[in-house]
Amino acid sequence: MKKILILFVIMLLALLLFTGCGCSHEWLPATCDAAQSCSLCGETQGEALHHQWSPATCEESEKCALCGDVRGEALQHKWEDASCLQPEKCSVCGKERGEALGHSEGKAEYSNLDIKAATGDCVIYCKVCGELMESSSGSLKSLHNGKEFICTTLELYERLLHMHKYEEYDLGGFGDTDEYGGLFALIYWDSDFISRMVFKKADGSAATPEDTFSTVYLNLGWNKGLLDTLSENRHEIHSVPLMVACDPTLSHDEALELYASLMGDDELTLSHNGLAYMLYYDEEAGALTMSVTVE
Repeated sequence: MKKILILFVIMLLALLLFTGCGCSHEWLPATCDAAQSCSLCGETQGEALHHQWSPATCEESEKCALCGDVRGEALQHKWEDASCLQPEKCSVCGKERGEALGHSEGKAEYSNLDIKAATGDCVIYCKVCGELMESSSGSLKSLHNGKEFICTTLELYERLLHMHKYEEYDLGGFGDTDEYGGLFALIYWDSDFISRMVFKKADGSAATPEDTFSTVYLNLGWNKGLLDTLSENRHEIHSVPLMVACDPTLSHDEALELYASLMGDDELTLSHNGLAYMLYYDEEAGALTMSVTVE
């Protein structure tokens, strides 16, 4: 009897061993932190999946590719300064923001100049990064750079005479600077009419024949008392050549149009290719005056 009882217990234990707890398990999927588990009895099987961390970026911390959990902090952008060609850029991730600065044109640099012919070589570099922006050779687009002409007073004077063939006139040359507050050059257009050119620097001081300058004044009929009897055409034929000499891009016809617009309004200033033109009566000089100034 005792043997039968022992045998029964052994069979019962074996039955329990092979049939488990008797629960019809409903397994929940394994997660990064836990193995599969039964939602009914809590029994587990297998192992947790473990996190698969994606590296942190400038804008996000580390993130598990399986469950979406995050840890730590974002790296944060490290912005490099914008340049002429590139906006601000993160040195970590390469992201960009804003816009490139764009080149900033520096002063033109000239070589092999021939002021009489208004030709030469010209290069312009970006004043921020130094990159070459423009290179040209041949006819110049202007005779000024920055706030001054690139030629000296003597060179412009000679260009004016060369262009308009004033060799037929009696040239007075350069005069004293003291009496009139600025270097002047006389042109005897004929026996009764004298024009005077006065050159000034940007600070208003007198320019010597070797100096560059920012303004040239042409006093028409200076000191002859002929202004009341001179025709507008007489004024025109002296002013227009100076306008053309100062700006190699200005044609004779364009200069005539500018001059016609200036006549009759001594408060009007007209601009063309970086130069400002005025025509007015100068009380101190006692003459109708054309001024050309670098803007």
